[in-house]
Amino acid sequence: MKELLKHLIQSAPTLENGELRAGQVLADFFDQNGIEVSLDHWDSRRANVIASIGSNDANAPTLLFGAHLDAALILTLQN
Repeated sequence: MKELLKHLIQSAPTLENGELRAGQVLADFFDQNGIEVSLDHWDSRRANVIASIGSNDANAPTLLFGAHLDAALILTLQN
């Protein structure tokens, strides 16, 4: 998990950079762990990651989880 977090931080998913690189990090992680995944991107910097751990039971409960991939930088003001 530490490696995944390290790669996400290194992808620098800020408003200026977009979240495509962070999306690719997550998509690679899911794929390497046998989880069905697709990366939906609509320009050179923006993306959504869609991962699914499916069930053959049409009546099985469904969970939808959403989160932002981008992060805001916090600047410290000094006197």
